[in-house]
Amino acid sequence: MTSRAVVILIDDEPAAMIGLAYGIDCATMFSDAKPEIEPHKRKFPVLRAIKMAMKLADTCGRPVYAIQQEGTNILSRVGFEHLDGEVYTWRNSP
Repeated sequence: MTSRAVVILIDDEPAAMIGLAYGIDCATMFSDAKPEIEPHKRKFPVLRAIKMAMKLADTCGRPVYAIQQEGTNILSRVGFEHLDGEVYTWRNSP
């Protein structure tokens, strides 16, 4: 499996990442963030990283899936559609 990701730095240290893991038939969007990212969530570097991940999903040429973490609704806000349970699919998936 290969992946492409964007890493967000705060004070030159990795604080969050978002990207796609490419499988044979589909891709999975993933993300991880440290608590230090909280005050920066609406700042340009974070928004740019999300936009870049959305572009990866748009251009990957295969279905894109993601699992939404309990208590969040970020996936539907950035363009994913609810599929079943915690599973979401990218709006432009083939």
